[in-house]
Parts: sequence; structure tokens; C-alpha cells
Amino acid sequence: MAFHVRQSLFYVWLAVVLSVICASSIASGSPYHIRSKLPWNGTLDKNTKELTNSKQWDFLTLSLSWPQTFCTLEGDENVTCQIPPDVNDLAIHGLWPSGKSDPFSCNNTWKFNVTEIQDLKPKLLVEWPNVLPDRPEDSLWQHEWEKHGTCAASLPALNSQHNYFEKTLELKEKYNLLEVLRSYGIVPSDSKQYQYDDVFNSLAKALKKQPYLECYIPLQNPDVFYIAEMRICLDKQFGLIDCTKSSMMELRSNRVTQRENQPCTTKLPLMIPPIQH
Repeated sequence: MAFHVRQSLFYVWLAVVLSVICASSIASGSPYHIRSKLPWNGTLDKNTKELTNSKQWDFLTLSLSWPQTFCTLEGDENVTCQIPPDVNDLAIHGLWPSGKSDPFSCNNTWKFNVTEIQDLKPKLLVEWPNVLPDRPEDSLWQHEWEKHGTCAASLPALNSQHNYFEKTLELKEKYNLLEVLRSYGIVPSDSKQYQYDDVFNSLAKALKKQPYLECYIPLQNPDVFYIAEMRICLDKQFGLIDCTKSSMMELRSNRVTQRENQPCTTKLPLMIPPIQH
């Protein structure tokens, strides 16, 4: 009888412990909770106890953010955001290996080392800036390298930190999307509104491939879309390919904020709010 009592108490204790662990995982946004929702092929790294992705990927996504929209979103979340005075263009968000598995964090031991890109730093501060002043200036670079660069490194042209950041800067300069829009009369403005088809078709005509646009509906102006991100897709030889909606939806990040970007559509007019330093 005593044995059965002890056994019953053990199972009660085990159930309590497991429920606490699960609740803690959900509350803290642990990788196990968040990543389990994603369409990926994961493996367990026995050394780091981190879930890591398959390294297989099919194409690259160059994602460029409009800084003022980002700061509007962060402001709606009561987060301090400050655009550096030299930043007046789309800012690099990242260069992401993409495809069915959408790999990330492919090598948890390959840590970011800013000394390896010291010569690129002046350009990175302008083209790939950190706009959150409470974080280190290289925090975004670290995040993008460790999450995406370690996977992109399977491509010889991107097989080092320097190559990864240098190539991303080169691609951003080559495909000057803001200048393309200006050539079609689409410019940042407090008052001008644009139709989705006009913005999309202007970029598609210049690129000869389909881009992908993400927007944000600001709290103070809920009847319009603010353009948040412009993305182009490239093959492994860095040639442009179409960004399909299905492939881009798989890249939707799990934000910890209550509000987030969404695909731009025709349901609302689009605006590009002017940058405020």
C-alpha cells in the first residue's frame, strides 16, 4: 500500500513540474515554444540544447526596411526609436537564406565578431543602422549574422562574416529601390497616398521580377498602410527571381509585440512617411 501511495505522489509531482516548465516556456518565448510553430525541419544540437535548422535553402531574400515606419511601430509599442542623422534611405534588415526549410542559427558556435568587419563599419552604420538607442550599435549585425549569416555561409561567396556583410551592402547599392520609386514619382510624404498596384508595378517593371511589400497600419492613422519593408529575391548566383507570396509568408517573423507588419494589399492606400531624425 505504501508503495502505491508513493507512486501516486510521484506522478502528481511530475505533472506539476511539467506544467510549470510548459508555462515558463510559453511565458518566456523560449525557442522551443516559438519555433515549434514554424514550418521547418529541426534537429536538436546536443551541445547547446538549442533547436537548430536544417542548413538546406533554395534562394536569398534581401529585406530592406523603411526606418520611419519601423520607428512608428516601435513608438506604438512605447519603445524608444531614433533614426541616425545620416540615414535617409531604406535600411538593410537582412539577407536571409530562404526556401521550404527557412533555416536559421545554423552554427551556434560561430559568434559575431565586429573586428572582422571593421573596414565596413562606416558604411554599415548608414546602410544597416541600429535605430534602437538602448541597444549596442552592432546588435542588429550580430543578430543577423548569428541567425541568418551562419546559414548563408554555406554559399562560398558568403562563407565569412566579411563576405556576408560586404555582399549585402553591394546588393543594396545595386538595387536602389527608393530611387526606382522616385523615378516613378513615388516619394516619401506626409500627405501623398499611393495605390498598391502602382508601387508594386513600378518596382516590378524596373527589376523585371516580382518584389514583395510589407506594410504597417499605424495607430494614429488606421486608414492607410505605411510601407514597412521591401524585399527582393535572388538565386544562389545573386540573380533576381520572383518573390512569391507563398515563400514570403513563410518568412513572417514571430514578433513579441502585439502589433506587426502584414503583407501590403489593395484594401488601403499606401504611404511612405518621411524620415524624422
